[in-house]
Amino acid sequence: MTEHTKEIVIPPSPNWYLSSAFECHKKSGVLVYAASRCLVFVKSCNKGDSFSYPTTRVIPDAHRNKITCVSWYQPSEEENLLVSSAGEDGSVCIWKYNDLSLVFEQDAHQEQKISCLSWSSLEEKKILASSSEDGIIIITELLLSYESCSTRKLNYGKINPLMLSFNPHIPWHLAIGCKGGLLYICDIRENRGIIHKLRAHEDDLHNIVWCPSKGNLFIRENEKNETYLATSGRDKTIKIWATNEGKCVVQSKLPGNTGVHRPRPAQDDKRLTWVALHWLNEKNILSSGLSGELILWEVGPKLSWKIVHKLHSRGLFNISSYMTGENQEMIWTSAQDRNVILWPILEGHVPKEVLGIQEMENPHLCMPTMGGFIYVMNVNPIDSSQMAVGLGDCSIRLWNMAAAKPDMTMLWSGIKGKVSGLAWHPTIEGRLAFGTDEGRVGIFDTLSLTKPPLLSRTYHKGTVYNLAWAPLSSKEGIFLFSCGGNNIMVHDPSALDAEAKNFNNLITSKGEKNQKFPSRTEFQWKVDFSLLAVGNEDGSVEIYSGSDLSLLTIIVAHKKLIQCLKWHPQFTFQSVEPSKFDNWLAVASNDVNIKVFSVVAANKDEPTTSTLAATLIGHKERVVSVAWSPHEDGKLLSASYDGTAQVWDVINKQHLANFGGHNGRLLSCEWNALDQDTAVTGGDDMTIRMWKIKEQTRKTPAESIAVKTMKERKKTAFKPPSSSFAGRHQASSGTSKKKPSSKLKSLFPVSAALEARGRLEGLKDCKILATLKGVTLKHSIVEEDPKSYTPACDFGEAELAHLGFFASRESTVQMLQEEIDHHQEGSNLDLAAHLRIWQGDVESLLREAVKKRQLNDWLVSLAPQVSLEFWREMAQLYAQQLMAEGDVRKAVSYTLISGQKSQAIEMFSSQQLHREAVALTRCQYPDDSSQVQEGLSRWASKAVLDGNLELAVKCFLANGEVAEAARTLARRSDPLSLVLSADLATSAELDQLAAAYLQQATDIAQTATATTEQPSPTPTNGDAAVAEVSQSIDQADKNQEVVALSTAAAAEEEKTLNDNDIQENGETK
Repeated sequence: MTEHTKEIVIPPSPNWYLSSAFECHKKSGVLVYAASRCLVFVKSCNKGDSFSYPTTRVIPDAHRNKITCVSWYQPSEEENLLVSSAGEDGSVCIWKYNDLSLVFEQDAHQEQKISCLSWSSLEEKKILASSSEDGIIIITELLLSYESCSTRKLNYGKINPLMLSFNPHIPWHLAIGCKGGLLYICDIRENRGIIHKLRAHEDDLHNIVWCPSKGNLFIRENEKNETYLATSGRDKTIKIWATNEGKCVVQSKLPGNTGVHRPRPAQDDKRLTWVALHWLNEKNILSSGLSGELILWEVGPKLSWKIVHKLHSRGLFNISSYMTGENQEMIWTSAQDRNVILWPILEGHVPKEVLGIQEMENPHLCMPTMGGFIYVMNVNPIDSSQMAVGLGDCSIRLWNMAAAKPDMTMLWSGIKGKVSGLAWHPTIEGRLAFGTDEGRVGIFDTLSLTKPPLLSRTYHKGTVYNLAWAPLSSKEGIFLFSCGGNNIMVHDPSALDAEAKNFNNLITSKGEKNQKFPSRTEFQWKVDFSLLAVGNEDGSVEIYSGSDLSLLTIIVAHKKLIQCLKWHPQFTFQSVEPSKFDNWLAVASNDVNIKVFSVVAANKDEPTTSTLAATLIGHKERVVSVAWSPHEDGKLLSASYDGTAQVWDVINKQHLANFGGHNGRLLSCEWNALDQDTAVTGGDDMTIRMWKIKEQTRKTPAESIAVKTMKERKKTAFKPPSSSFAGRHQASSGTSKKKPSSKLKSLFPVSAALEARGRLEGLKDCKILATLKGVTLKHSIVEEDPKSYTPACDFGEAELAHLGFFASRESTVQMLQEEIDHHQEGSNLDLAAHLRIWQGDVESLLREAVKKRQLNDWLVSLAPQVSLEFWREMAQLYAQQLMAEGDVRKAVSYTLISGQKSQAIEMFSSQQLHREAVALTRCQYPDDSSQVQEGLSRWASKAVLDGNLELAVKCFLANGEVAEAARTLARRSDPLSLVLSADLATSAELDQLAAAYLQQATDIAQTATATTEQPSPTPTNGDAAVAEVSQSIDQADKNQEVVALSTAAAAEEEKTLNDNDIQENGETK
């Protein structure tokens, strides 16, 4: 529950494999833990020995990234509780629990991931230590009342801290646990340093905890000034250290046989072996076991153990405790089973034994938590106190809503994806069907939780959105219907290994062949299986007969994809008589409005009709879930992406209440079948909230959204001034002078530099060159031996490179290579390319340019010097480079000239340039080719998404898809568009759909006419529309009469011919 209300909150799960992300305040008993980016506060609600739902409060998005550590300032009093948090975003925050306000924020770690936090017990100063993954430990001294702080770094060399913990008895002593099993005991005061560096464990440390009392009579009786520290590690060992001496005094391995027989982590899977640790009091230490059990160790010269409880089914991660007013020790634990358990430590308590096996009593509190988005909820029709919840953590929760405190069971075996659909069997107890986001469909027997689910052989090609059990007219039994991947499949639960049947094929077998169906997005059976409503991507709803799956009528409900369909219940608790609204169908879509239709089933002589009973307006974003109240007629609950849940009185078309307690989008909603005033909602904030309708003070989504907006405008927390100088060197706003055009860069910078060394060096070069040319120098002195120079080998060297111009071809090539190397080092690639071309090295030049993604038009134009095939290859590679750079048009041109037509077209399509793609396709392929049809189909799909329905209709008509053109144009929902849609549907031989469009056009036109109080003296566009609709309907009636007369005449003529044939045959006999 949340404070001051009766709202019940099932919070998100604690983060796994973190020793510092779960802590309880010792005095108040408030538990805080990190759940992804949120902070969750839990306070147990007990009256004597009776525990109920705890008080739960959540700070959403407390950090930008995952929170890795939390720590209470334990000296703080209950009226002013302070808690610190830090995470992967590198910031340290301090929060006030009473109003969940942020009072301090610091970024001293400069966005480095923070791994641990710890408060010093020094009462006269608030000192907080924090450590990041780069090994930096920062000590922050806070003066919150003066909004100031001071920070300093501790430099202990290259260490990798995993956890920090201040000594509660010597407040300036800090224990640091590191990777590799190293343990440091440090003095944080100025000019102090490391006291002890210990090899605590053979592998990484998991936890370090201090003894709560100074000295320990159970370890050493005579050393009252000694402080003790316990550590646990990945090596499955617990050790106790005397920190003054810096030595281990007691150690023990985790027990291998505790009587708990569950699957354990593999020996080489070190991550799954986690040893949680908590020093409860002078005599006892708590730890986790290898299979999720909670172990109590008695401290002494040797550690002895016993089981406290084994209620967690998987690995235990965190332990924390507090003392009640009656001096009762209470223990909070969290584990991989996503349960947070509160358990009392009773002196001398021994678990009960049944047949020699210890049995655990019920805990004071076992609070389930959510590890993913809440996608779906479904109430058991046989046991209405049980609700199934589908989550994004690949699990299903079975919630006993009749219990006075949280009671949930988890199903996870065999589920490999997010659970997006659920359906209880209407007659068989405990049978639950589920669907996942990977397209799987399975069935659980919830009465036997150890059994794995039965999985259907048939996969959907996308997320399974809905499931339902219903009969098939041609076969006995109840079948499982599933909707996902644009199709509805029918599974035989007795033969899940067989291929499921496509619902469209069942319809086709009763009607016309080769009929094209819209994409299916939702369906809903009536409770008595008399009618089936099927929602489509184009916003239409098809009504089928439950007896033979014949199409009865089509409702043009919305313009956008249908999200949810719900029939009004046949009976409610309001009366023993059947509800007179049981023919109501609520339709929600990607639109913001909900529409409720009254669907009257066909009699012998009358067709099925549908009329709009109500349009519910109020939500600001799409509505994804609706639910009719089982208690009262006409009361509807809806959940929307705008973050609110709305309760509607559909009969009177009124807003009853709005709930805005979630901190994100809502994904599912249901009614509490045990209480007519309670609703349940779930969303992407990973919480389930059960709330009272009458306690809501706001009526509409707009009011709740306005309140949320005001709450988000918090006062800015105190931030210490940043030491960053970013932004100081900004460009001047004045107009800068134009730079003179740069001179042409030299191709030979190395040679030019050598030539410019001075006159003496030039004379030296002349002597060397003259000697090599055979000139005898009688009077000039040559310092080097001329015979030591060979132009073919040495003129490529840096000091003689410039002489390559004057020697031979080989020396010139070597000189050019020196210049090329210089250009490449200086990133003057164009100049280097010129010189390589002179050397005739075109192919290797282009190959290197491809690797470095430095091709250009000029380089590709050189490719024909090698070969025609090489040029095509370079053109194709250059096109790929251009696509990566975003130059689509040039990329397409190069792909086209390299002979890749289909790939060129695909480049346009992949960038949503469908107009260009269709134009290119028309130029390259004949009109009746599949390429042209595919291009038009893609263009149509994009036009529908953009809302350009007329353009989409043109594409469909160009492809000959008249039925799709009709469905698409009908989304406009204006009379002229609907009339044209009816004509198109008639042309496609979809008479029922055409009739539905004409009926909708008539209703809209009549509504427009009725709302006009006085006729205008001049014809308006609305009058023209009404006239055209009337004329079209009259013409349609005439056409039907003509068709009927023609059909009757044809039938009469055929009958006459048959009579003549019979008469002739009789005379022959």
